[in-house]
Amino acid sequence: MSPGSPAPSPAAGPLPLVWGALVVALGGAAGATLRALVAAPDDRIGTLLVNVAGSAAIGLVGGLITTGALHLFLAPGLLGGFTTMSAWAEQVRLSTADAPVAAASLLVATPLMCVAAAALGLVLARWARRGRPGPEGDGGAA
Repeated sequence: MSPGSPAPSPAAGPLPLVWGALVVALGGAAGATLRALVAAPDDRIGTLLVNVAGSAAIGLVGGLITTGALHLFLAPGLLGGFTTMSAWAEQVRLSTADAPVAAASLLVATPLMCVAAAALGLVLARWARRGRPGPEGDGGAA
């Protein structure tokens, strides 16, 4: 540090990380609450639909908003709290005794459908950005 230059603020380093974590936490709380309103803990189909819809939304958001507080709130926050691998795993576990075919179907179908939905969301985001300047848009070039 040269003489006369201002001393760095002690809060300058970790503060953005703390604010980012707070934004994710607020989004996560909202997403988990939304999930609880949409799908009961013992609802296999509801959990599947929540995970697939949330995965599609994550692909869409990730393709449209790649940085900043809004991205943090929506993607890892709201949609991360909305979707749930733990509820999916619990649905598979609970189904093994009374509905082994349903358990096997959930075990295989959920990750496949979620990855396909996320890819579809990303394709839709790219389509929506088409013609817009930016790192992911083609700027209208044919």
